[in-house]
Amino acid sequence: MQLTVSGPGGSDTATLLEAINVSPGPLAEIALSPTQITLQVQDSARLGARAFDQFGNDISDVVFTWSALGPEGRIDETGLFTAGTKAGAYESLVKVTATQDDRVREALGDVTIQPGPLATLVVQPPEITLDIGATQPFTLEAFDEFGNEISDATISWSVAPDVGTIDANGVLAAGTKAGAFPRAVKRAIK
Repeated sequence: MQLTVSGPGGSDTATLLEAINVSPGPLAEIALSPTQITLQVQDSARLGARAFDQFGNDISDVVFTWSALGPEGRIDETGLFTAGTKAGAYESLVKVTATQDDRVREALGDVTIQPGPLATLVVQPPEITLDIGATQPFTLEAFDEFGNEISDATISWSVAPDVGTIDANGVLAAGTKAGAFPRAVKRAIK
């Protein structure tokens, strides 16, 4: 930067070697990133936050405090969120608070916790007796190790040839051969 001084005796120019620093204004708002996270039970995701003055300038001298607003997960002092064991969609589960002197601002984030890997299959009914040619619908529920239902599982059905046929919806049509057929209905899940 150059500074020029003029007066009755003339003028002189000086160059300032020191930089001029303009500091941001006081804390006006904070931004949480991301504002929505989706993860499986017991998985973790890191969140971040930035503070701004009223003109959108980044502020670095703020203190961020993280908290989980429910028992569905926990968050540490660095913003690392770890999901609990109950699947679901939770609005405003994560809160970050920014403090600068006497100014405080907050931001909230949503969390969706998805079921974990497949652990248990439940077929209903577990046992049946049918007359020749009769039909019986079966249902299948899939659960993770914490009892969360896995609703988007892809199911395919098959049955031992002597038992009859089963369609893609799990409806069994008994065949013409009488007898006991243990473990005759099979299902596959993806």
